[in-house]
Formats: sequence, C-alpha cells, structure tokens
Amino acid sequence: MWIKFHSDGSATRSGFVAYFTEVDGAVTTPENCSKPIIDNGSVNPSDDFITSGENYTVTCDDSYIIDGNYIMECNEDGTLSAAPTCTGW
Repeated sequence: MWIKFHSDGSATRSGFVAYFTEVDGAVTTPENCSKPIIDNGSVNPSDDFITSGENYTVTCDDSYIIDGNYIMECNEDGTLSAAPTCTGW
C-alpha cells in the first residue's frame, strides 16, 4: 500500500490531508499443497505443506527409477503438478 501525504496549505500549517487510491481490491491468500506419498521414494522438503509457488522434489529409493518430472510445483489453486512414480528396473 502506498500513502501520499499532502499539506493542506492552511495558514497554520498544522495537520495534513491524506489521499489514497485503491489499486487492486482483491486480496489473495496463498493456497497450501499437502505433501504427497510416493511409493518407493521420498519427498523433500519434509514439510507436510508447502505454499503455492514452492516445490516438492522426489527421489526414488535404490533399485528404482523415476518416471515423470521429479519436481512437483504447488499451484495457485492448492493442487500439485503431476506426481512421478518410482518403478523398479
């Protein structure tokens, strides 16, 4: 928020008049995404929730390879991008 102070120019030079303009009345609250469970793998960070714009990273256990993108982003609507799977080889 920006506040502009402007003197009223009165002879006493005391006080002030404040003008403001609302730029965008929409207030958005970041959505949270829940930590996913990946079979045969682990997810970092270990936090149970992350905020929109943050990422979870998946690492597969030994003898498993990742199928899909290992980074899952928390979207603005509180959903995660597609989760990969860890498959045996």
